[in-house]
Amino acid sequence: AGILVSGDDEGPTPAGQVVALDRFGDGPVGAGGTATVADVRGVREVTIDTHGLKPSAPGKSYEVWMIRDAKTMVGLGTFKVGSEGRATVTLPVTVSPADYPVMDVSVEPDGGPATHSGVSVLRSPASPA
Repeated sequence: AGILVSGDDEGPTPAGQVVALDRFGDGPVGAGGTATVADVRGVREVTIDTHGLKPSAPGKSYEVWMIRDAKTMVGLGTFKVGSEGRATVTLPVTVSPADYPVMDVSVEPDGGPATHSGVSVLRSPASPA
């Protein structure tokens, strides 16, 4: 699971590679966000900042994925969205962004299998490796 980030208690976020997350598939109209990959104190992390998502339904979470192709993807962690439709979550990156250039946010059942549900709501464009 991810660590929700709030406020500016830790100072500014280190500069990193930022990609847009656009509405995709079953995502609500107006949903979007950013994914920022940065090295923080020697650890590669991604910070996902979303808006316009539906609040997490009971028994459901949003999950962040890094995707190489339709059969090769890695789940980084899950997060919940409250009634305001916004969430910011920071997760460790366990694979190379050059090898997994697409960021994806999907809706997953809590405690479900460690596979993508096929229900994506946000996705970045593929960036050149």
